[in-house]
Amino acid sequence: MMDRHGLSKQTTPTWEAELLISGASVFALLQMPAWLDIQFLLMQIRIHDTYLIAIGLPLFLYLKIAVMCLAATFLVHLCLRAYWVGLIGLDSVIPGGPSLDEHLKQGPHYKAHLAKYRITDTKAAIERTDNRATLLFAFGVGMAAMMIIPALLVCATGAAALLLKSFMGSKLALITALAVIAIPILLASTAPSLIDKYYGERFAVNSRAARFLEKSYGMLRSIGMDGSSNLPALYMYGWARNFRSALLLFAGLGMVMGTIAMSNAPRFIPISTQEKVVAALEDADYADTRGDDLRFAQRAYIQSAEITENWLDVRVPIPFKQPKNTLIECQKNTAERIRACLQTHIKLFLDGNPMPVSWKQQSATEMQLPTLRAIIDLQQIGEGPHTLTIDYLPNIKTPNKAAQERIAFWKLSK
Repeated sequence: MMDRHGLSKQTTPTWEAELLISGASVFALLQMPAWLDIQFLLMQIRIHDTYLIAIGLPLFLYLKIAVMCLAATFLVHLCLRAYWVGLIGLDSVIPGGPSLDEHLKQGPHYKAHLAKYRITDTKAAIERTDNRATLLFAFGVGMAAMMIIPALLVCATGAAALLLKSFMGSKLALITALAVIAIPILLASTAPSLIDKYYGERFAVNSRAARFLEKSYGMLRSIGMDGSSNLPALYMYGWARNFRSALLLFAGLGMVMGTIAMSNAPRFIPISTQEKVVAALEDADYADTRGDDLRFAQRAYIQSAEITENWLDVRVPIPFKQPKNTLIECQKNTAERIRACLQTHIKLFLDGNPMPVSWKQQSATEMQLPTLRAIIDLQQIGEGPHTLTIDYLPNIKTPNKAAQERIAFWKLSK
């Protein structure tokens, strides 16, 4: 029996919707990972708190893994559907496949081999390809859907930490939010299944323990964490056979997807140290070459590599963490403490000579961290090449690990 499209009645009824969703979404989804990378960097700049940024990393990973699952699923699905369409077209031109005697000019032994092993039931091959495409589509969307609940959990924890930050500081706020929201939910989602797995057979049907497990599963169902509505998760549980194997399977998939998600994600270029400092011209060192590249957000810079003015505009962004140092008062990683330590202890040297400097704080923008800014007088500096050295904080124990930047520039006459 054939439908209005000339397809078998056994054809998956959702094939048109699958093609529409895959075709309309795949190209946008392929661009989403790069967009998420940029948004993650912008989020870190806006928050500017090393403890709260820690809660943003798993959210970024969950979202990126979901997007990668959907993009890969839809791309492969389109290829499978294209192959399926090709098989249907070939079967309409040559029903049942080509005849070995009429269409194939090969030797008798090769023909005998093909006659033994080739696919003769083309309708069954078309149906198998159709089913594989539908299974792939459902599995990929289901895998992406598995990221929704963890992402919402991270969002709730992060929102709670932001609200508590003004009352108890970011570090204690994050610990409190994890203890009140994230950890209880994680325990509630794993403890009942562990108890049921190892001790469930000892509990009578109407016992107190059995009712506790039933209520626990009901609570998990109300927030979508019992797995009953996610067929891909149930399939993986079935393949794993037991809880330990299922845990290893999920952990393995998570590690692989997380590694892929982070492998090409852009990162902030760290502040140099004395042992790794570079005196050559770098794009990060100059306002006219660094542009809007977010990777340079923590790096100090001046206005240009060629200076025609009699002043040098030095800008030192306040980093997310304290540069390594041995000062007792500069060990906390709050934004206020980092700013105070840098403003007090940072030193500038021009061609090795210490420069008196007065720092002014410049507020953060959407794409820039809060910054310390100073203007250095160059009227007594001759033309030619010069080097500005920025020593952040002293590190007596390991001086070569102390944070340091060197910016080369050329003084020119107007």
